[in-house]
Amino acid sequence: MVLSETWVEGKGWQKLKSKLPKGYVWAMQEARRKSKKGRVMGGMVMGIRKRMMDKGKKVEVDKEGLMVGKIRCGRKRWRVIGMYVNGDIEEKLERLEEWVEGKEEGAKMIIGGDFNARTGSEGGIMMGEEKEEGGGRKSKDGKVREERILLNFLVEKGWVLFNGNTRGDERGEFTFTGGKGCTVIDYIIGDREIRESVIEMRVTDKIDSDHQPVEVKIKGEVSREKEWRGEVEEG
Repeated sequence: MVLSETWVEGKGWQKLKSKLPKGYVWAMQEARRKSKKGRVMGGMVMGIRKRMMDKGKKVEVDKEGLMVGKIRCGRKRWRVIGMYVNGDIEEKLERLEEWVEGKEEGAKMIIGGDFNARTGSEGGIMMGEEKEEGGGRKSKDGKVREERILLNFLVEKGWVLFNGNTRGDERGEFTFTGGKGCTVIDYIIGDREIRESVIEMRVTDKIDSDHQPVEVKIKGEVSREKEWRGEVEEG
């Protein structure tokens, strides 16, 4: 489970942690202030079920805006990456690339979070071919802004956006509701192999937040399932 833009500082972490579900290993990345009197910005929390935590591993929190959970399910190792981008997408993608370059061989990877990037209907399974083939992914948000940076990064890595491109979210549901309307800025990202393992992806309703939870169920070994809502869980 990954929560972004928590606005939680170090002094408030223990109070929040006491209210979180039991049976998880919880880790936090502290929110920051630009100045002493400035408002709190950012912050992330990740929770992994204790029985799924890769033995001897911890959640990586040292790269701001990026948290990495290390999970083992059966014989497979998973790396669940939560991201939060706030006007610094190039910097955050550089940090992600640094981590990916050092990733353990054989570990499967899925990425999700608040990218604050509107990609329209681009970034789907066909990538650069969708215009010719008439394919690509769907999105209720038709805008593409400066976040071309994200799309170019996906092409370079051979990754795709699962939103509007996966069973259960064929229409590319809105993930954020703000003062200027509804947008799609929260994404699940992975390679084509991981996408083909997805059983279902859903954007669910949450009335107490402007961001909607994004849930993904992924086929596991021997009829097991992993669930990601920012979360990976055995079925």
